[in-house]
Amino acid sequence: MLFVPDHVRRRSSSGHLRRRESGNGSKIVQAISEVTSEQLTTASRRSVCSVASADAVETQQESCASDSSIRSRKKSTKKNPKPDAFDEHHRQPSRSVESGLNRGDTTSKKNITRLNKLVKSGTENFVLNLCKLSQPISERFEITLSKNSIQWLATGQEYTCQVASPQKASKLKGLKSFITYQLTPSFSGVQVCRRYKHFDWLHEQLMSKFSVLLIPPLPEKQVSGRYEEEFVEHRMHLLQLWVSYICHHPVLSRCEVWMHFLTCTDEKKWKQGKRKAEKDEYKDGNFFFTVSCPSQHLDFAQTESRVENLARMARSMENAVRAFHAIAQEQAKRMMTTSKRECAKYSGAFHALGHAFELDQDEQSRPLAEALTFTADCYEAIGQLYESQPKRHLEPLMDDFFIYRGMLALVPDAVQIHKSANSKVREHQKLADEGKTSLADADLVRSRAEVIDYTILAETSHFRNECVIEFKKMMAQFLHSEIEFYQSVVDKLKEAYQRFV
Repeated sequence: MLFVPDHVRRRSSSGHLRRRESGNGSKIVQAISEVTSEQLTTASRRSVCSVASADAVETQQESCASDSSIRSRKKSTKKNPKPDAFDEHHRQPSRSVESGLNRGDTTSKKNITRLNKLVKSGTENFVLNLCKLSQPISERFEITLSKNSIQWLATGQEYTCQVASPQKASKLKGLKSFITYQLTPSFSGVQVCRRYKHFDWLHEQLMSKFSVLLIPPLPEKQVSGRYEEEFVEHRMHLLQLWVSYICHHPVLSRCEVWMHFLTCTDEKKWKQGKRKAEKDEYKDGNFFFTVSCPSQHLDFAQTESRVENLARMARSMENAVRAFHAIAQEQAKRMMTTSKRECAKYSGAFHALGHAFELDQDEQSRPLAEALTFTADCYEAIGQLYESQPKRHLEPLMDDFFIYRGMLALVPDAVQIHKSANSKVREHQKLADEGKTSLADADLVRSRAEVIDYTILAETSHFRNECVIEFKKMMAQFLHSEIEFYQSVVDKLKEAYQRFV
């Protein structure tokens, strides 16, 4: 209850009644209300300073309906944000695609306060064996150890999935329209129709279930222009990259929610599977119950070294990819504007020169005039090549960078979970040495923390392998496209050159 001194209540009530009996009721009542409000706020602050915490300040101030108390509560909230709910910019941290996926600037993400990351991910309950689960484990994921290489065990046959045929559809008699995409997995050949919101729902389920896996981001949402052909084609290309990465992942490609998304064609079964996925108890930290690890203990120093190497590699690669993306973006803009404009200027100059020789009726001038006009057309064609080059070759490269930047931005979260879990191991080992807990409990904490470490190291191995393969392919395609482009320019210039010899 809010403490209000008696003299304040008496002064408030008596003053209020006296002034209502006078003829100036409304103005005076308003003034008294403001004075009372300030006094209530002052009393509230005094009581809070003596007995209440920061959270009590908010509760007591909410009970006061005056403008003054509301302003003071907002000011107090800004000065004392909750450390586990807000970052230094007073934004709620998130692992959603918009923070991880709309990850245009991932530098600020590095500065986000990650206090209690272990608690928020639910991993602490797993490490300390505090989980209460009622559902049986329906899927398991195995990790193997061979020649000091920790890998996910790939089960089943590899497959692909094609995203194609975007179509505009509607419901509610045309009141709501949207774009649908046809997905065709190679193992069944059966098409399923999915909207972007289905992809968004799936991404949310994967992010919440697999807290330490590096899941690629979805393309960003867009309200205006979302039905334009160019936007739809570009989004479909990004969705294809996203689906292809999931198909190649040994865990994500086999999980139940992904297979439900990829195969379900019945609306009733779709809703049932959707509810089942949303009520899945084996999410976040509970996911580690589904992981089967080798019995061999990990070397603590070696594990620390591997995780630190992952963190350094991720930081360096993220910076390099961002710089490369900026250069490609700048080049694309320059090619579509400056380079095309320069070619147009050359084309105009050759046309003008050719027209000048056409005015000369001499037979000797006619071949030269034709050659100059042909050269002008060649430069016009070269300008078109410059304009189309970014869309055909640079944009696909930037899309690949977008996918990897999103995954690299998730590495610090996985590293933080590893560090937090191992801090629990050291804490319980110290308690065991002091006789405050049993060695069996300390060993249990260590074994559960090793499950987390095995999972992170297995995911690290898969990510590195994919990076080597994909970046090699990306760079080869980029250089091949550069060769093709400049060879096309050279061919055009050679054609023009032949007219003058």
